[in-house]
Amino acid sequence: MDSLFQNKAGEEGEHPPREMLLICVDGELSSKESSQLQAHLEACWRCRVRTKKLEEAIADISEFDEQALKRHINPPNAWRSFDRQLNQLVAESGKRTLYSQALGSWGRIVSTLRLTSTPWLISRVAAGLFAASMVVAMLILSNREATVSASELLGYAMEAQATQIRAKADPVIHQKLQVRRTDQASTREDSVSWEIWNDATRSRFRQSAPDADGRRFTPAATMPGGAAKQSSSFPAVLLDLEQVLRANHMDPRRPLSPASYQAWRDALGQKHDEVTRSRGAGGVEVLSLRTVPAGEVSAGHIAEASLVVRARDWRPVEERLRVKTEQGDLVYELIETAFEVVSLSTLSPDIFSGETASLPPLSTVPKLPAGPRPPAPAMATADLEVEVLGLLSSVRADLGEQVSAKRTGDGLLRVEGIVETDARKAEILRALEPVINQSAIQVEIKTVAEAVAEKRRQGREAPGSATERRVEIQSGSTAAEAELRSHFSSEEQARQFAARMVIRSQQAMRHIYALKRLSSQFPPEELRRLSPEARAKWLALVRSHASAYRQQIAGLRQELLPIFFPTAPEVGEPAGPEIADMAGVIEAIERLFELGSANDRVVLSAFTASSEGATITAIKTGAFWQSLRAAEALAARIAVTGDK
Repeated sequence: MDSLFQNKAGEEGEHPPREMLLICVDGELSSKESSQLQAHLEACWRCRVRTKKLEEAIADISEFDEQALKRHINPPNAWRSFDRQLNQLVAESGKRTLYSQALGSWGRIVSTLRLTSTPWLISRVAAGLFAASMVVAMLILSNREATVSASELLGYAMEAQATQIRAKADPVIHQKLQVRRTDQASTREDSVSWEIWNDATRSRFRQSAPDADGRRFTPAATMPGGAAKQSSSFPAVLLDLEQVLRANHMDPRRPLSPASYQAWRDALGQKHDEVTRSRGAGGVEVLSLRTVPAGEVSAGHIAEASLVVRARDWRPVEERLRVKTEQGDLVYELIETAFEVVSLSTLSPDIFSGETASLPPLSTVPKLPAGPRPPAPAMATADLEVEVLGLLSSVRADLGEQVSAKRTGDGLLRVEGIVETDARKAEILRALEPVINQSAIQVEIKTVAEAVAEKRRQGREAPGSATERRVEIQSGSTAAEAELRSHFSSEEQARQFAARMVIRSQQAMRHIYALKRLSSQFPPEELRRLSPEARAKWLALVRSHASAYRQQIAGLRQELLPIFFPTAPEVGEPAGPEIADMAGVIEAIERLFELGSANDRVVLSAFTASSEGATITAIKTGAFWQSLRAAEALAARIAVTGDK
């Protein structure tokens, strides 16, 4: 079989040429070539080391991406085939995207460097070139026009807010704003905090703000015309803003809302709208709508306004109004610092009594479009989340694949994932059939090709992928080489044994990671509130992964025993304290994660090569043997945990 490989001169050789190894790492070999090469790699330690060195360079790039470019680059799972699949899709449309050109160029550069440079230089230069090309690509992509119009943005934002309101009985909208007014002529700036309560059912309104002495002040009444009574205590900034809002057909009770903004926008004749996409505070993606009336505006009217909404949930978070006056322009900025929709029953009974300003309704404030409205959405519960986790586990979608299930702030349970093939996608969707039609669940499973196509259509980044730790092997001898050579009759048997141990340890760690995710999926108090059925399902998942880990580690220990500890007595597992409750389960999982991770590192240090030719490894020590047995025993105790 090895004679099928040719070197750079076209001569047949014992080992595949470097170019073929690079193409293999990049996922570009045909099925036949890939099968032949994989068969060779299983038997050839030297070529496996050379291949892992290529993966090391890619791992450095991934680490650089994770630490320095996370906001801009989130490649999909199995991204080495990302360029190939993207190029295939682009070839069908006849045009390559900037992203595919950047990835293709990066692959060609790494190939050239691999033939002429040292591994250290390859990884550093490749990482730098890749980073630079991706930054340029993302900067260009981020400047593309948004994919929604002004009307769509406002419509989506209003419907999202209405959905929140309909989800509560006797809803009350509670909002905190920071209001800042800037006089552009004198550059004077005033700032005040403003707290608002709106009874959505009975049209009652309450507001408060600090007075001149810093105490909270609430207007006690409203003038017949709608404006609050003038008071030296109530901030003048808010009194002036109320007049501006009313003069421009906006709702002073809901100053930062899409409905109020649309009321002003609809009252204009000709206007210019511009929607842009950018990153706001904390890197959150936002959409900004900027509206400018055509022609001149009179004093007291808005000459320019902008509304900023979060892209993920259409929540308005900021509004800016530039108002024309006789003395010059005033700019009002409203920044939301808190927002919630609560039931009236959760508030103080006198929230709308006494110091209450019942503003008359404004006929100019728009309503949502007439017609039947969808019913209030069902809210996903922790019990439902546990059920979905169990369904995903039934098809092993919780063992390192990029599939997640998590409740969002709007009460829905989102199941998202990117998988390699259509067959795998169909398998996961079939597993979710018992719950997929429930209104509280949103399921979005895509193949890599579908994610790429959607990214191209919408000008958005493809969803990021969970990073799974890979084994990194450098050239040189292994720390356990002497023991393996003395035990096995051939070098090939020793190599196969080492590879099998690494693979077994990594497979065991997948169950450790699944346990870790299960333990952190729910806060401890929420676990305690699960129904008996849901708690039993959660514990069943925990027991299943703990049992699988124990089996893998027991097998690993049995294979290591005759080589490294031939004289060690075969005794039972060490005893340990009984796991008494749910808190004990979480604590045991944390301990198992620590033990399992440490043992996995020892296995890798023993059976993967070191450039320094190190011969020292903890796998030869009694401490490792005890740690291995302790992890096995702890997993066994978790696997028989009862519902207490």
